[in-house]
Amino acid sequence: MTFVAASKGLRPLAATLRRARFVVAIGAIWFACTATSAAQNPKRLYQPWYQRFIPQRCCREYWVVNARQVSDCESLQNGFERLTYWKYDDVKGWIQYRREQFVAAMDPSLPTTFFIHGSFLNHKWAVRSGWRCYRRIGGCAPGFRLVLWSWPAERIRRMNAIDNFRAKMVRSERQGYYLAALIDQLDPDLPLSLAGHSIGCRTACAALDGLACGEVAGEPLPAPSFTCHRPIQACLLAPAFDPRYLWPKGRYSYALSQLDRLLVVYNPDDRMMRLYSRFISPWVLGRCGMPEPERLGVNQQKLVQVCSQNWVGHDHRFSRYANSRKGRFWLQRYFFYQDASTGIQVTSDRRSSNSRGVFTRFWPDSQRAFN
Repeated sequence: MTFVAASKGLRPLAATLRRARFVVAIGAIWFACTATSAAQNPKRLYQPWYQRFIPQRCCREYWVVNARQVSDCESLQNGFERLTYWKYDDVKGWIQYRREQFVAAMDPSLPTTFFIHGSFLNHKWAVRSGWRCYRRIGGCAPGFRLVLWSWPAERIRRMNAIDNFRAKMVRSERQGYYLAALIDQLDPDLPLSLAGHSIGCRTACAALDGLACGEVAGEPLPAPSFTCHRPIQACLLAPAFDPRYLWPKGRYSYALSQLDRLLVVYNPDDRMMRLYSRFISPWVLGRCGMPEPERLGVNQQKLVQVCSQNWVGHDHRFSRYANSRKGRFWLQRYFFYQDASTGIQVTSDRRSSNSRGVFTRFWPDSQRAFN
């Protein structure tokens, strides 16, 4: 009787072990298939592991413009010819295109976003940052085309952090020449959004200023292919430059003339912005916002400022903004161009600002944020 009772007590344990072996076997088969697929196509390593389980939507494209092979000593005209263009395909992975093919693929029916990442990112992490923008911020957006601008932002060896950042300031402005020259070749009816994070905002503003005045960093741009007005909006996420650059007679004073609307997201508690104001310049747009916005004149109507202090705390990383519910509420409407035909039009909220441009903490409802 004792043996029978003991055998009955071991039956549940044996069944559990059989189930465990089955689960382990299935996991081993899945891991082997995944490893074999990655070995056959290494380009899939840049794809998030969860992407294959998410249903794909039509009318969405992910492109990468790679400018990392351009040398700092090279002339801007020669550097523009060395840019490479890549598009992600669900079956073939990353496919390289020529510039003529890239320009021809920019169909005006699909809004296009140029996303310029921040500093200290190599190409691998920049592509991952683009995937985060594609999936998190663009998760609930309609059809769009995301173009990641991958520029040489990795850390320079044998150079301290402050000198590294100063070198990136020069590099990011030179990238504005390439971006402006490329935008000038696109269809003028193509809805564009320029989204920059941290020091990448310099590239966006330099490109906009170059489209208006015809030169970037003292280097004249090629003759414009189109002279009509373009539908462009911009989002400056924790911008790392002096806000006075956007004032009249500033470094990027003509940038706002090319925009339909502009969102500036600043954070007084941002650690990186505090270091910037301490070692680079006490004035930084990503920490204090736009002071005296009335100096912008008629362009003041295009400006919307939002404080992200209660979204991300002290963090400066783009991932914190993309993972924030409140952050996605604002960024989705400025990262991806939307006009009145979509039923969503962003307007400035005057009741939430004072004359110095410092915005109070608030969570805007639909009536305050949109028409």
